[in-house]
Amino acid sequence: MARQKPVPRSQRKVVNRAFQHKQEDTIQDVSVSLMDMDSAIMFYFENVIKPSVKDNGENVKVPTMYASPERWKAIKRDGFMRDKKRQVITPVIAYRRTSIEKDEMIPQDKLDANNPHLFYTFEKKFTQENRYDNMSTQIGLLPQREYYNVALPDYVTLTYDFIIISLPMLVPE
Repeated sequence: MARQKPVPRSQRKVVNRAFQHKQEDTIQDVSVSLMDMDSAIMFYFENVIKPSVKDNGENVKVPTMYASPERWKAIKRDGFMRDKKRQVITPVIAYRRTSIEKDEMIPQDKLDANNPHLFYTFEKKFTQENRYDNMSTQIGLLPQREYYNVALPDYVTLTYDFIIISLPMLVPE
C-alpha cells in the first residue's frame, strides 16, 4: 500500500476544536435581572390585584404599564397618558423604578480574601442516572455524584413610584 502524503497547510480546512466538544450540562444558569423584577410587579398587578373600575355599570379592566423616563415626564407634564395613536389612555396605572440600594441587612462576606463566600456548593442526590433500583445494588454500582456551584446573590431594595389615572378626563386634542 502506498503511503498518502498529508494535505499542505494552505489547502487544509480551518477547524476550531473548541466547537467539537459537546457540553452535556443541561442546567441553565439562574439569574434575576432588574427587568425580571419589573415584570414581577406587572404580573402581580395583572394576576393578583386585577384592578378594575365601574364605568356606566360596566366593569373595565385597568391596564398596568411600565413608564420609561420619557413617558413618566410626559405624564407628569400633561397629567394624562397617550398611546401610539395619540389617544388618551384612562384608566391606567403607570409605574417606574426610582432607586436601587444594596440591602445591608443581609450580611455577606464576599470580600474576605482567606475565605470568600462567592458561591454555595451542593450535591444533587437523585438523578435519572442515580435512581435507586435493586439491580444496581446487587451489581454494586456506585452512585454518580453531581455537584453544583450556585453564586450568592447581591440582595437589593428596589423603590417604585406609581401614578393612577382613573377618571375620564377632558383633555385638549
